[in-house]
Formats: sequence, structure tokens, C-alpha cells
Amino acid sequence: MQKFMDWMERYIVPIASKIGAQRHLVAIRDGFATIMPLMIIGSFGLLIHNFPIQKVKDMFPAGQPLHWLDVIGLNVYGGSMFLMGLFAALSIGYALGKSYDVDGFATGLVTMASSLVLTNMFAYKAPVTWGGFDLGTVGWEPGIFTKWLGPSGLVTVLITTLITGTIFAKLIKSGKLNIKLPEGVPPAVARSFSALLPTMVTLTLVGIVFAIFEAAGLADVYLHVYNGISKPLMVFSNSLPVLLVLIFIQQVLWFFGLHGSNILAPVINGIFLALTAENMAAIAAGNTEGIYIINSQFLDSYVNLGGSGLTAALVIVMFFKSKSQINKQIRNVAGGPAFFNINEPIIFGLPIVLNPIYIIPFIAAPMVSACIAYAFSAIGFVRPAIAVVPWTCPPVISAWLASGQWQGAAVALINILVSALIYFPFVAYADKKNLELEQAEIAAASASH
Repeated sequence: MQKFMDWMERYIVPIASKIGAQRHLVAIRDGFATIMPLMIIGSFGLLIHNFPIQKVKDMFPAGQPLHWLDVIGLNVYGGSMFLMGLFAALSIGYALGKSYDVDGFATGLVTMASSLVLTNMFAYKAPVTWGGFDLGTVGWEPGIFTKWLGPSGLVTVLITTLITGTIFAKLIKSGKLNIKLPEGVPPAVARSFSALLPTMVTLTLVGIVFAIFEAAGLADVYLHVYNGISKPLMVFSNSLPVLLVLIFIQQVLWFFGLHGSNILAPVINGIFLALTAENMAAIAAGNTEGIYIINSQFLDSYVNLGGSGLTAALVIVMFFKSKSQINKQIRNVAGGPAFFNINEPIIFGLPIVLNPIYIIPFIAAPMVSACIAYAFSAIGFVRPAIAVVPWTCPPVISAWLASGQWQGAAVALINILVSALIYFPFVAYADKKNLELEQAEIAAASASH
């Protein structure tokens, strides 16, 4: 064990630390965190549209008494979660610009505009009417295929945002293209003129890229990226082995004191969150086939219960088994936060970090739980998650909200009970050792008097 820990500290931990601090990955993490409220609200809008009680849902169609509620829910979803790609372009661009110490909002606007440039909005001619007169197809009628502004276009948006955001920020930082206005000009006006030429250069470059794609017969850039990269990546990620590897890496990083969830956030948000959004889009369209079992909400609903390592089960075992004073104090402090999936108190207080006693259950419990939840989903006992729920939502409740079924809550509860059994012998052993140390200290103190 010591050799393994030394090897990890020498070779793996430094690499993980650099990855966790890489500006583009941090921008993706922070950008998604910024738009998370929109995703959550949009998810609840979709849950209303897809209400789990059929008798209530039967009152949603036009002409029925609750049609207005369905309209509200579906349009809230349409104006938020459904357009997550567009919002991600703005928020990730903002975070990237701030990391370069330039105007974050200006960077976000440029990255969002760059993503729109690639949508080929002038590709389709449409009938034009004005003042009640049919003018025919006299020109282009701008239109965007909104599918590409949602999860399906997310990979293209991420690539475009990271590249154009970097180009724009570096052009601003260089100062070579900045237009300087006389003193006394309002700061907002001065900033806009300073960003004028860098914006022009950045968007022109994106336009050139699109022109090259069009000349090659690939005018729908988003479609070709989706078919060539996004779809295969989603299919590959929607597999239990890939998920288990991801969980293993996350837990090992936590064991060495690194925030595994934050380090892997770009992967989870960029791929697994897109899978959740794809499920939501399918349900909104009335399609119950071809949705993904594994997604970001799968992790939050069935694996990260109480936080990484399924520490909700660990806290429960400590409440029933602890006899040593140190374990009692830690469980009392960590119990409340664990109810909201905050487990830093127990990870660093118990500690789990660099504690060889807990490394086995800390890795095994979430991996076993992932297998259990996957099996129940695969046989149709519970449907895949169709909503994004706040990560601070208490365990079991989050699974019920994410799936819209009581079966989700049942699976989460089963995972907690199974994980408690996994943690039990290790908690018992550690508590016994702590109790022996405390009794030895009491005995030594009594002997000294």
C-alpha cells in the first residue's frame, strides 16, 4: 500500500493538479456552474410537461383545464435547458476571458457570436410576407436549427468557444489591435472600441472556417461534428465500464486530497450532462426510446449520495457503530452536511484522505452502487434520469425527482443500504482502534496522576 501511495504522489498527483488548474478546463467547469440554475429550472419545467401522474397529465392537452400549466412548463424548458449550448458559449467564454484578465463579458459575446456564425442560419430560403402580401422567396430568411444550440451541438460549441475565446483574449492582451480613444470618453465606449478589431479578426476567422467547410460540401458544420464526434462519444460514454473507470479515477483523486469532482467536471459536464439533456429533449418530443441510462444525473442520483464515495452510507454506519469519542464527534459534525451531499468534513476530518483503512470501501461503494443502478435501469425497473436536480438535493429525494418515479428513490435507498454493508467492517475496525487509543491515553493520564 505504501509503495502504491508513493507512486501515486510522485507521478499521478502532480499531473492531476495541473489538469485541475488548466485554464480551459477550469473555464468549462465554471461556465457550466454559472448556467446550472437555468438547467435546473428547465428540468423542472420539463417535469411539469411530463408529469408522473397520468390523471393529472390527461388535463394538459389544449382545451383541458391544466393546459396553461403544460404551456408554462414546456416553454420554460425551451427557453433554458433546451438552449444550453448557446448559454454555455457565453458563460464559458466569460470564464475564459476572466482567466486571461480581459473583459469577460466581451469575450463571452464573441464566443457566442462565433458559435452562431457556424450555424449556417442563411442556408435556407423561406416564404417572406410583409403587410399581408406574399413576397415569395425573394431572399434569405435567417433561421437557426435550434437543435444545434442545445446538447446536440455542445461539442461544436465547446471547441469553438475555447479556440475563439483564446484568440480574442490574446489579441486584446497584446494591445496591437486595440483602438485607443482620448481621455474623457466613457469607459464603456472605450472598452467597446478597444475590442472592435479583435472581434472583427476573430469572427472573420470563424467565417473563413465556415467557408472552407461549405466549399468542401460540409456546410452544416454542427451536423458533421455531431455525427463524427459527438454521437460516437455519447454512445461510448453510455457504457458501464467507462462509468466505472471515471468513478475509480474520481475516488482515487479524492483519496489523495484532490477534488476529484472538480477535476473531472469538464468531462462530466461536457459529455454526461449532454446525455442528460439529450434525454430531456427526447422526452419533450414524446420519444421514450433511445435515451441514455448513464448521464450526469445518474451519478448524482445513485452514486454520489452524500458526496463522492457514497459517504451518506458511511455517516449512517458511524451513527450506529461508533463508540470512540473521535468518531462520535466527526459523525455529529459531518451528518448535517452529508444530508446535502457535502462531504468535505468527513473526507478531511475522519480522515479518508491518505487513510489506508477506508480506501477500499471509498472506491468499492460507489462502483457497486453504479452497477446496481445500471442493472435496475437496464431491466426497466426505473427509467433513466430525465431532469437535472441540484446536487445539494438530499439523497433518495434527488433520485425521485430526477427519474420522476418512486422507483428511482427505491434504487437510491438500496444503494445506501448496500454501501452501508460495505463500509460496516471498516468503520468497526477503525472505531475499535480509535477506542483503544483513547483508553490508552486515559490510562496513561491516570497513571501520571
